[in-house]
Amino acid sequence: MLNIWDTKELVEIPDSTMIEKVVDIYSEAKNKFSNVVPDSIFTKYVIGFTWRSFTPPQNGWQPEFVNSIKDLQTDNIETTKGNVVKFFEKSLKIDKKFQYSYFSGTLNPIQIMNLHYIPKSYKTKTVNCALKLLGVPIRWKGRMEYY
Repeated sequence: MLNIWDTKELVEIPDSTMIEKVVDIYSEAKNKFSNVVPDSIFTKYVIGFTWRSFTPPQNGWQPEFVNSIKDLQTDNIETTKGNVVKFFEKSLKIDKKFQYSYFSGTLNPIQIMNLHYIPKSYKTKTVNCALKLLGVPIRWKGRMEYY
């Protein structure tokens, strides 16, 4: 994580204790599916960013967020992916009339979940973050693809 993330993302993390917590989350995720996800895939598609400009701020949201979704993780990567997608289908409602403003700012997944009514892109961002924190590799090829 420290080698892949841009300095800007790293300095957004509140302190070194939070960096350790985020690293621990990724370590647990890596260990969960280490038998099916090679290190190179994990590094590129879990730790690495799916998008450069659509990344949530790295302001320490990971521990709280992963605690709210950890029950969705199973020993099977495909089942975990399905659980996450179903959970957010039920939890987040798409607002087709959502209006962005100059002052909207970039939201992290916890802030997005607190909105309840969101644009479709925010749901994609939240599912992406959830899957990665649970160890499911993601890439974007015009649409989100799961490992």
